[in-house]
Amino acid sequence: MIRASPVRRIGSAGFGPEAADLASMTRLCLAALTCLAVAAPQVPANEVPVDHWVLRGTVVGADSVIEDAAVSIQGQKIESVGPWSPPGAGVRVVETHGFIYPGLIDLHNHLTWNVFPRWSAGRTFPNRYEWQQFAPYLMALDTPHRLMIEQGYGTRMAKYAEVKALAGGVTSLAGLHPGDLPKGTASSYHQMVRMIDLCSGFYPPGAPETVAYQVFPLFMVEPLAAKYRTELTNHQLKALLIHLGEGSPVDAASINEYRILKARGLLLPGVSLIHGVALHRAQFEEMRSLGIGLIWSPRSNFELYGATADIGAAKAAGVTIAIAPDWSPTGSDGLLGELKYAATWNAAQPTPPFDDRALFRMATSEPARLAGADDKIGALKAGLYADILVLARARPDGYAALDHASPADVNLVVVSGQAVYGDDALAKAARPDTAWTRIQVGSAAKSVAFPSAAPGDDWAHTTAALDAELTTLGSHLSPLVE
Repeated sequence: MIRASPVRRIGSAGFGPEAADLASMTRLCLAALTCLAVAAPQVPANEVPVDHWVLRGTVVGADSVIEDAAVSIQGQKIESVGPWSPPGAGVRVVETHGFIYPGLIDLHNHLTWNVFPRWSAGRTFPNRYEWQQFAPYLMALDTPHRLMIEQGYGTRMAKYAEVKALAGGVTSLAGLHPGDLPKGTASSYHQMVRMIDLCSGFYPPGAPETVAYQVFPLFMVEPLAAKYRTELTNHQLKALLIHLGEGSPVDAASINEYRILKARGLLLPGVSLIHGVALHRAQFEEMRSLGIGLIWSPRSNFELYGATADIGAAKAAGVTIAIAPDWSPTGSDGLLGELKYAATWNAAQPTPPFDDRALFRMATSEPARLAGADDKIGALKAGLYADILVLARARPDGYAALDHASPADVNLVVVSGQAVYGDDALAKAARPDTAWTRIQVGSAAKSVAFPSAAPGDDWAHTTAALDAELTTLGSHLSPLVE
Protein backbone atom coordinates (compact mmCIF):
# COMPACT_ATOMS: atom_id res chain seq x y z
CA MET A 1 0.00 0.00 0.00
CA ILE A 2 1.72 3.16 1.10
CA ARG A 3 4.43 4.33 3.45
CA ALA A 4 5.22 7.53 5.36
CA SER A 5 6.68 10.60 3.69
CA PRO A 6 9.52 13.06 4.22
CA VAL A 7 8.90 16.22 6.23
CA ARG A 8 10.39 19.34 7.56
CA ARG A 9 10.37 21.71 10.54
CA ILE A 10 12.29 24.10 12.67
CA GLY A 11 12.31 24.90 16.31
CA SER A 12 14.85 26.35 18.64
CA ALA A 13 17.37 25.42 21.19
CA GLY A 14 19.14 27.36 23.89
CA PHE A 15 17.25 30.66 24.01
CA GLY A 16 13.59 29.91 24.22
CA PRO A 17 11.40 28.23 21.61
CA GLU A 18 12.26 30.98 19.18
CA ALA A 19 16.03 30.63 19.11
CA ALA A 20 16.62 28.66 15.91
CA ASP A 21 19.79 29.60 14.03
CA LEU A 22 19.54 28.84 10.32
CA ALA A 23 23.18 29.68 9.82
CA SER A 24 24.01 26.41 11.54
CA MET A 25 21.26 24.42 9.83
CA THR A 26 22.01 21.64 7.41
CA ARG A 27 19.52 21.29 4.60
CA LEU A 28 18.50 17.69 4.61
CA CYS A 29 16.35 15.52 2.50
CA LEU A 30 15.20 11.91 2.82
CA ALA A 31 14.68 9.58 -0.09
CA ALA A 32 11.29 9.41 -1.78
CA LEU A 33 8.84 6.88 -0.40
CA THR A 34 7.88 3.56 -1.88
CA CYS A 35 4.24 2.71 -2.49
CA LEU A 36 2.84 -0.79 -2.13
CA ALA A 37 -0.28 -2.40 -3.49
CA VAL A 38 -3.75 -1.74 -2.11
CA ALA A 39 -6.00 -4.74 -2.47
CA ALA A 40 -9.64 -4.39 -3.38
CA PRO A 41 -11.85 -6.64 -1.26
CA GLN A 42 -13.27 -8.50 -4.25
CA VAL A 43 -9.96 -9.20 -6.02
CA PRO A 44 -7.15 -11.57 -5.00
CA ALA A 45 -4.14 -9.64 -3.68
CA ASN A 46 -1.78 -10.91 -6.36
CA GLU A 47 -4.01 -9.41 -9.09
CA VAL A 48 -4.34 -5.96 -7.55
CA PRO A 49 -2.79 -2.97 -9.36
CA VAL A 50 0.00 -1.44 -7.30
CA ASP A 51 -0.46 1.83 -5.53
CA HIS A 52 -3.96 2.91 -6.61
CA TRP A 53 -6.88 3.56 -4.26
CA VAL A 54 -9.87 5.85 -3.80
CA LEU A 55 -11.35 7.83 -0.91
CA ARG A 56 -15.11 8.37 -1.09
CA GLY A 57 -16.89 11.14 0.81
CA THR A 58 -17.75 14.83 0.66
CA VAL A 59 -14.86 16.80 -0.83
CA VAL A 60 -14.40 20.28 0.62
CA GLY A 61 -12.28 22.63 -1.51
CA ALA A 62 -11.38 26.29 -1.43
CA ASP A 63 -14.15 27.22 -3.84
CA SER A 64 -16.65 24.38 -3.86
CA VAL A 65 -18.03 21.30 -2.10
CA ILE A 66 -18.79 18.02 -3.89
CA GLU A 67 -21.27 16.03 -1.82
CA ASP A 68 -20.66 12.50 -3.09
CA ALA A 69 -17.15 12.52 -4.47
CA ALA A 70 -14.11 10.39 -5.13
CA VAL A 71 -10.46 11.28 -4.58
CA SER A 72 -8.38 8.84 -6.61
CA ILE A 73 -4.81 8.38 -5.35
CA GLN A 74 -2.05 7.00 -7.55
CA GLY A 75 1.26 6.57 -5.74
CA GLN A 76 2.13 9.73 -3.82
CA LYS A 77 -0.22 12.01 -5.77
CA ILE A 78 -3.84 12.70 -6.48
CA GLU A 79 -4.92 11.20 -9.78
CA SER A 80 -8.36 12.82 -9.97
CA VAL A 81 -11.11 14.47 -7.92
CA GLY A 82 -14.74 14.52 -8.96
CA PRO A 83 -18.25 13.20 -8.47
CA TRP A 84 -18.40 9.59 -7.38
CA SER A 85 -18.36 6.85 -9.96
CA PRO A 86 -17.18 3.28 -9.33
CA PRO A 87 -13.50 2.82 -10.21
CA GLY A 88 -12.13 0.01 -12.32
CA ALA A 89 -11.60 -3.49 -11.06
CA GLY A 90 -8.86 -3.96 -8.50
CA VAL A 91 -8.92 -0.36 -7.21
CA ARG A 92 -9.47 -0.21 -3.48
CA VAL A 93 -12.30 2.04 -2.30
CA VAL A 94 -12.27 3.45 1.23
CA GLU A 95 -15.70 4.73 2.27
CA THR A 96 -15.15 7.62 4.69
CA HIS A 97 -18.76 8.82 5.23
CA GLY A 98 -17.05 12.10 6.19
CA PHE A 99 -15.62 15.35 4.91
CA ILE A 100 -12.42 15.12 2.83
CA TYR A 101 -10.09 18.14 2.97
CA PRO A 102 -6.59 19.01 1.87
CA GLY A 103 -4.18 18.27 4.72
CA LEU A 104 -3.60 21.25 7.02
CA ILE A 105 -0.33 23.19 6.69
CA ASP A 106 1.40 24.59 9.80
CA LEU A 107 4.05 27.21 8.96
CA HIS A 108 4.86 28.12 12.57
CA ASN A 109 5.76 25.62 15.23
CA HIS A 110 8.55 24.72 17.67
CA LEU A 111 8.18 20.99 17.66
CA THR A 112 10.33 19.63 20.47
CA TRP A 113 8.76 22.06 22.96
CA ASN A 114 5.38 20.41 22.54
CA VAL A 115 6.15 17.73 25.12
CA PHE A 116 5.69 20.37 27.84
CA PRO A 117 2.34 21.07 29.49
CA ARG A 118 0.62 24.43 29.18
CA TRP A 119 2.44 27.29 30.85
CA SER A 120 1.00 30.55 32.12
CA ALA A 121 3.11 33.39 33.41
CA GLY A 122 0.15 34.92 35.22
CA ARG A 123 0.84 38.17 33.38
CA THR A 124 1.48 39.53 29.90
CA PHE A 125 4.68 40.99 28.45
CA PRO A 126 5.64 43.91 26.21
CA ASN A 127 7.67 41.66 23.88
CA ARG A 128 9.19 38.21 23.56
CA TYR A 129 12.57 39.31 24.93
CA GLU A 130 10.91 39.95 28.30
CA TRP A 131 9.30 36.55 28.84
CA GLN A 132 12.36 34.72 27.56
CA GLN A 133 14.28 36.19 30.51
CA PHE A 134 11.45 35.60 33.00
CA ALA A 135 12.66 33.27 35.79
CA PRO A 136 9.49 31.11 35.95
CA TYR A 137 9.72 30.51 32.18
CA LEU A 138 13.39 29.57 32.44
CA MET A 139 12.60 27.09 35.20
CA ALA A 140 9.47 25.58 33.67
CA LEU A 141 10.45 25.39 30.00
CA ASP A 142 13.79 26.73 28.82
CA THR A 143 16.12 24.87 31.18
CA PRO A 144 14.26 21.53 31.00
CA HIS A 145 14.17 21.75 27.20
CA ARG A 146 17.91 22.45 27.01
CA LEU A 147 18.75 19.62 29.37
CA MET A 148 16.57 17.12 27.53
CA ILE A 149 18.15 18.04 24.20
CA GLU A 150 21.62 17.74 25.70
CA GLN A 151 20.71 14.31 27.09
CA GLY A 152 19.62 13.04 23.66
CA TYR A 153 15.83 13.10 24.02
CA GLY A 154 15.28 15.20 20.90
CA THR A 155 14.19 12.33 18.65
CA ARG A 156 11.59 11.12 21.14
CA MET A 157 10.40 14.70 21.72
CA ALA A 158 9.98 15.19 17.97
CA LYS A 159 8.17 11.88 17.60
CA TYR A 160 5.69 12.77 20.33
CA ALA A 161 5.10 16.23 18.89
CA GLU A 162 4.61 14.78 15.44
CA VAL A 163 1.70 12.70 16.72
CA LYS A 164 0.28 15.88 18.27
CA ALA A 165 0.46 17.52 14.84
CA LEU A 166 -1.31 14.58 13.18
CA ALA A 167 -4.00 14.64 15.87
CA GLY A 168 -4.57 18.27 14.84
CA GLY A 169 -4.98 17.41 11.16
CA VAL A 170 -1.54 18.61 10.02
CA THR A 171 0.20 16.98 7.06
CA SER A 172 2.95 19.61 6.47
CA LEU A 173 4.80 21.88 8.87
CA ALA A 174 7.87 23.92 9.72
CA GLY A 175 9.25 23.58 13.21
CA LEU A 176 11.93 20.92 13.81
CA HIS A 177 15.48 22.18 14.31
CA PRO A 178 18.13 19.61 13.31
CA GLY A 179 20.15 20.83 16.29
CA ASP A 180 17.44 19.49 18.60
CA LEU A 181 18.19 15.95 17.44
CA PRO A 182 21.19 13.91 18.58
CA LYS A 183 24.29 14.80 16.60
CA GLY A 184 24.49 13.01 13.29
CA THR A 185 20.92 11.66 13.37
CA ALA A 186 18.97 14.39 11.57
CA SER A 187 19.46 12.78 8.17
CA SER A 188 18.05 9.48 9.44
CA TYR A 189 15.02 10.90 11.26
CA HIS A 190 11.94 9.20 9.78
CA GLN A 191 8.93 11.45 9.79
CA MET A 192 5.25 10.89 9.23
CA VAL A 193 4.49 14.57 8.63
CA ARG A 194 5.95 16.52 5.70
CA MET A 195 8.70 18.86 6.94
CA ILE A 196 8.61 21.55 4.30
CA ASP A 197 11.74 23.45 5.34
CA LEU A 198 13.93 20.49 6.27
CA CYS A 199 12.96 17.66 3.97
CA SER A 200 9.83 18.25 1.97
CA GLY A 201 9.99 15.20 -0.30
CA PHE A 202 9.34 17.51 -3.26
CA TYR A 203 12.84 17.31 -4.70
CA PRO A 204 15.45 14.64 -5.52
CA PRO A 205 17.72 13.55 -2.66
CA GLY A 206 20.43 16.13 -2.05
CA ALA A 207 18.59 18.96 -3.81
CA PRO A 208 18.24 22.15 -1.76
CA GLU A 209 14.91 22.96 -0.14
CA THR A 210 13.12 26.15 -1.14
CA VAL A 211 11.65 27.15 2.26
CA ALA A 212 13.75 28.64 5.07
CA TYR A 213 12.66 29.46 8.61
CA GLN A 214 14.27 32.10 10.82
CA VAL A 215 13.34 32.84 14.40
CA PHE A 216 15.61 35.82 15.08
CA PRO A 217 16.07 37.38 11.63
CA LEU A 218 17.49 40.63 13.00
CA PHE A 219 20.35 38.70 14.60
CA MET A 220 21.46 37.09 11.33
CA VAL A 221 25.05 37.68 10.29
CA GLU A 222 25.24 39.74 7.11
CA PRO A 223 26.53 36.90 4.89
CA LEU A 224 23.42 34.86 5.70
CA ALA A 225 21.13 37.84 5.14
CA ALA A 226 22.87 38.49 1.81
CA LYS A 227 22.41 34.85 0.85
CA TYR A 228 18.68 35.08 1.54
CA ARG A 229 18.38 38.33 -0.43
CA THR A 230 20.09 36.74 -3.42
CA GLU A 231 18.13 33.49 -3.28
CA LEU A 232 14.78 35.26 -2.88
CA THR A 233 15.57 37.57 -5.79
CA ASN A 234 16.58 34.77 -8.15
CA HIS A 235 13.74 32.52 -6.88
CA GLN A 236 16.10 29.81 -5.70
CA LEU A 237 14.39 30.35 -2.34
CA LYS A 238 10.60 30.45 -2.62
CA ALA A 239 9.79 31.32 0.99
CA LEU A 240 11.52 32.82 4.03
CA LEU A 241 9.42 32.54 7.20
CA ILE A 242 10.58 34.90 9.93
CA HIS A 243 9.41 35.92 13.41
CA LEU A 244 8.86 39.66 13.67
CA GLY A 245 6.94 42.24 15.66
CA GLU A 246 6.21 39.79 18.46
CA GLY A 247 5.03 41.99 21.30
CA SER A 248 2.45 44.52 22.31
CA PRO A 249 1.05 46.72 19.51
CA VAL A 250 2.47 49.73 21.40
CA ASP A 251 5.87 48.23 22.26
CA ALA A 252 8.54 50.41 20.66
CA ALA A 253 11.11 47.62 20.30
CA SER A 254 8.63 45.33 18.54
CA ILE A 255 7.41 48.12 16.26
CA ASN A 256 10.97 49.00 15.31
CA GLU A 257 11.77 45.46 14.15
CA TYR A 258 9.90 46.04 10.90
CA ARG A 259 12.01 49.12 10.14
CA ILE A 260 15.21 47.18 10.86
CA LEU A 261 14.15 44.33 8.59
CA LYS A 262 13.45 46.85 5.83
CA ALA A 263 16.84 48.50 6.35
CA ARG A 264 18.48 45.10 5.91
CA GLY A 265 16.81 44.71 2.53
CA LEU A 266 14.68 41.73 3.54
CA LEU A 267 11.24 43.03 2.67
CA LEU A 268 11.15 40.91 -0.47
CA PRO A 269 8.55 38.78 -2.25
CA GLY A 270 8.53 35.33 -0.68
CA VAL A 271 9.00 36.61 2.87
CA SER A 272 6.26 35.93 5.43
CA LEU A 273 6.19 37.53 8.86
CA ILE A 274 5.24 35.33 11.81
CA HIS A 275 3.20 36.99 14.61
CA GLY A 276 3.27 40.66 13.49
CA VAL A 277 1.39 41.76 16.61
CA ALA A 278 3.15 45.14 16.52
CA LEU A 279 2.40 45.81 12.85
CA HIS A 280 -0.12 48.44 11.79
CA ARG A 281 -2.12 49.37 8.73
CA ALA A 282 0.74 51.19 6.95
CA GLN A 283 3.00 48.15 7.31
CA PHE A 284 0.28 45.79 6.09
CA GLU A 285 -0.33 47.94 3.02
CA GLU A 286 3.39 47.94 2.24
CA MET A 287 3.54 44.18 2.79
CA ARG A 288 0.73 43.65 0.30
CA SER A 289 2.47 45.79 -2.30
CA LEU A 290 5.69 43.80 -1.86
CA GLY A 291 4.09 40.34 -1.81
CA ILE A 292 4.86 39.65 1.87
CA GLY A 293 2.57 37.36 3.86
CA LEU A 294 1.49 37.10 7.50
CA ILE A 295 1.36 33.99 9.69
CA TRP A 296 -1.13 34.48 12.52
CA SER A 297 -0.93 32.68 15.90
CA PRO A 298 -3.69 34.33 17.95
CA ARG A 299 -3.85 32.10 21.01
CA SER A 300 -0.18 32.43 21.94
CA ASN A 301 -0.33 36.16 21.19
CA PHE A 302 -3.15 36.71 23.67
CA GLU A 303 -1.51 34.49 26.29
CA LEU A 304 1.82 36.31 26.15
CA TYR A 305 0.98 39.87 25.05
CA GLY A 306 -2.71 40.33 25.75
CA ALA A 307 -3.30 41.18 22.09
CA THR A 308 -2.91 39.74 18.63
CA ALA A 309 -2.14 41.12 15.19
CA ASP A 310 -4.56 43.66 13.71
CA ILE A 311 -5.83 40.90 11.48
CA GLY A 312 -8.73 42.99 10.20
CA ALA A 313 -6.31 45.61 8.92
CA ALA A 314 -4.14 42.92 7.34
CA LYS A 315 -7.16 41.43 5.58
CA ALA A 316 -8.37 44.85 4.45
CA ALA A 317 -4.94 45.58 3.00
CA GLY A 318 -5.05 42.34 1.00
CA VAL A 319 -2.22 40.54 2.80
CA THR A 320 -2.15 36.76 2.35
CA ILE A 321 -2.73 35.28 5.83
CA ALA A 322 -2.03 31.79 7.17
CA ILE A 323 -2.87 30.51 10.64
CA ALA A 324 -0.57 28.38 12.81
CA PRO A 325 -0.51 27.20 16.46
CA ASP A 326 3.05 28.30 17.50
CA TRP A 327 3.66 25.73 20.28
CA SER A 328 1.71 23.86 22.94
CA PRO A 329 2.83 25.72 26.10
CA THR A 330 1.03 28.96 25.23
CA GLY A 331 -0.54 28.27 21.83
CA SER A 332 -2.65 25.34 20.67
CA ASP A 333 -1.79 21.64 20.64
CA GLY A 334 -2.44 21.54 16.90
CA LEU A 335 -3.85 23.43 13.97
CA LEU A 336 -7.43 22.26 14.56
CA GLY A 337 -7.22 23.76 18.04
CA GLU A 338 -5.91 27.05 16.65
CA LEU A 339 -8.66 27.15 14.03
CA LYS A 340 -11.29 26.66 16.73
CA TYR A 341 -9.69 29.41 18.84
CA ALA A 342 -9.63 31.76 15.84
CA ALA A 343 -13.23 30.95 14.95
CA THR A 344 -14.34 31.75 18.49
CA TRP A 345 -12.36 35.01 18.49
CA ASN A 346 -13.75 35.88 15.06
CA ALA A 347 -17.35 35.36 16.18
CA ALA A 348 -16.79 37.70 19.13
CA GLN A 349 -15.75 40.63 16.94
CA PRO A 350 -18.32 43.39 16.30
CA THR A 351 -17.76 42.81 12.58
CA PRO A 352 -16.17 39.38 12.11
CA PRO A 353 -13.38 39.71 9.53
CA PHE A 354 -13.64 36.11 8.32
CA ASP A 355 -16.19 33.49 7.42
CA ASP A 356 -15.64 29.76 7.85
CA ARG A 357 -14.40 29.37 4.28
CA ALA A 358 -11.75 32.06 4.77
CA LEU A 359 -10.45 30.31 7.90
CA PHE A 360 -10.33 27.03 5.97
CA ARG A 361 -8.15 28.70 3.32
CA MET A 362 -5.86 30.09 6.02
CA ALA A 363 -4.98 26.52 7.03
CA THR A 364 -4.71 25.04 3.52
CA SER A 365 -4.32 27.00 0.28
CA GLU A 366 -2.93 30.21 1.80
CA PRO A 367 -0.02 28.62 3.71
CA ALA A 368 0.73 26.54 0.60
CA ARG A 369 0.95 29.78 -1.37
CA LEU A 370 3.17 31.45 1.25
CA ALA A 371 5.48 28.42 1.18
CA GLY A 372 5.72 28.61 -2.61
CA ALA A 373 4.25 25.11 -2.70
CA ASP A 374 0.71 25.68 -3.97
CA ASP A 375 1.63 23.66 -7.07
CA LYS A 376 2.30 20.70 -4.76
CA ILE A 377 0.05 20.83 -1.67
CA GLY A 378 -2.81 22.81 -0.16
CA ALA A 379 -5.66 21.63 -2.38
CA LEU A 380 -7.41 18.50 -3.61
CA LYS A 381 -6.42 18.63 -7.24
CA ALA A 382 -5.04 16.20 -9.79
CA GLY A 383 -1.24 16.21 -9.86
CA LEU A 384 -0.79 17.51 -6.30
CA TYR A 385 0.56 15.35 -3.50
CA ALA A 386 -2.10 13.28 -1.77
CA ASP A 387 -1.92 15.06 1.60
CA ILE A 388 -5.44 14.60 2.92
CA LEU A 389 -7.49 15.06 6.09
CA VAL A 390 -10.80 13.25 6.69
CA LEU A 391 -13.13 14.52 9.42
CA ALA A 392 -16.37 13.18 10.84
CA ARG A 393 -19.48 15.06 9.74
CA ALA A 394 -19.96 16.76 13.11
CA ARG A 395 -21.71 19.70 11.38
CA PRO A 396 -23.65 19.84 8.12
CA ASP A 397 -21.41 22.54 6.60
CA GLY A 398 -17.92 21.34 5.65
CA TYR A 399 -16.17 24.64 6.38
CA ALA A 400 -17.78 25.05 9.79
CA ALA A 401 -17.04 21.39 10.57
CA LEU A 402 -13.31 22.05 10.05
CA ASP A 403 -13.15 25.34 11.94
CA HIS A 404 -14.92 23.89 14.98
CA ALA A 405 -13.50 20.36 14.88
CA SER A 406 -11.88 18.52 17.76
CA PRO A 407 -9.10 15.93 17.47
CA ALA A 408 -11.70 13.23 18.17
CA ASP A 409 -13.27 14.15 14.81
CA VAL A 410 -10.10 13.25 12.87
CA ASN A 411 -10.95 10.04 11.05
CA LEU A 412 -7.92 9.76 8.76
CA VAL A 413 -4.71 11.59 7.82
CA VAL A 414 -2.89 10.76 4.59
CA VAL A 415 0.58 12.08 3.66
CA SER A 416 2.03 11.51 0.18
CA GLY A 417 -0.65 8.97 -0.55
CA GLN A 418 -0.01 7.00 2.63
CA ALA A 419 -2.44 6.72 5.51
CA VAL A 420 -0.49 7.51 8.70
CA TYR A 421 -3.12 8.26 11.38
CA GLY A 422 -6.81 7.85 12.09
CA ASP A 423 -9.63 5.77 13.49
CA ASP A 424 -8.62 2.14 13.64
CA ALA A 425 -11.13 0.70 11.18
CA LEU A 426 -10.69 3.43 8.59
CA ALA A 427 -6.91 3.46 8.96
CA LYS A 428 -6.68 -0.29 8.40
CA ALA A 429 -9.04 -0.07 5.45
CA ALA A 430 -6.85 2.62 3.91
CA ARG A 431 -3.59 0.81 4.65
CA PRO A 432 -4.07 -2.85 5.51
CA ASP A 433 -0.46 -3.78 4.80
CA THR A 434 1.05 -2.04 7.83
CA ALA A 435 1.30 -2.49 11.59
CA TRP A 436 -0.86 0.10 13.33
CA THR A 437 -0.23 1.23 16.91
CA ARG A 438 -3.29 2.04 19.03
CA ILE A 439 -2.94 5.22 21.11
CA GLN A 440 -5.27 7.28 23.27
CA VAL A 441 -5.90 10.87 22.12
CA GLY A 442 -8.01 12.51 24.78
CA SER A 443 -11.16 10.42 25.05
CA ALA A 444 -10.71 8.88 21.60
CA ALA A 445 -8.74 5.82 20.51
CA LYS A 446 -6.67 6.38 17.37
CA SER A 447 -4.11 4.42 15.37
CA VAL A 448 -0.71 5.54 14.08
CA ALA A 449 1.48 3.96 11.40
CA PHE A 450 4.88 4.59 12.95
CA PRO A 451 7.97 4.01 10.83
CA SER A 452 9.86 0.94 12.00
CA ALA A 453 11.70 1.65 15.23
CA ALA A 454 14.53 0.06 17.14
CA PRO A 455 13.59 -2.01 20.22
CA GLY A 456 12.62 0.34 23.02
CA ASP A 457 11.58 3.13 20.65
CA ASP A 458 7.94 2.08 20.36
CA TRP A 459 5.19 4.46 21.50
CA ALA A 460 4.86 3.04 25.02
CA HIS A 461 8.60 3.29 25.69
CA THR A 462 8.79 6.74 24.10
CA THR A 463 6.04 8.25 26.24
CA ALA A 464 7.25 6.53 29.42
CA ALA A 465 10.82 7.76 28.91
CA LEU A 466 9.71 11.31 28.18
CA ASP A 467 7.40 11.46 31.19
CA ALA A 468 10.04 10.01 33.50
CA GLU A 469 12.65 12.54 32.40
CA LEU A 470 10.22 15.45 32.57
CA THR A 471 9.24 14.37 36.08
CA THR A 472 12.87 14.54 37.21
CA LEU A 473 12.92 18.11 35.87
CA GLY A 474 9.83 19.14 37.80
CA SER A 475 7.36 18.79 34.94
CA HIS A 476 5.36 16.08 33.21
CA LEU A 477 4.51 14.99 29.68
CA SER A 478 1.71 17.06 28.25
CA PRO A 479 -1.38 15.27 26.96
CA LEU A 480 -1.68 14.96 23.18
CA VAL A 481 -4.77 17.17 23.32
CA GLU A 482 -6.21 19.38 26.02
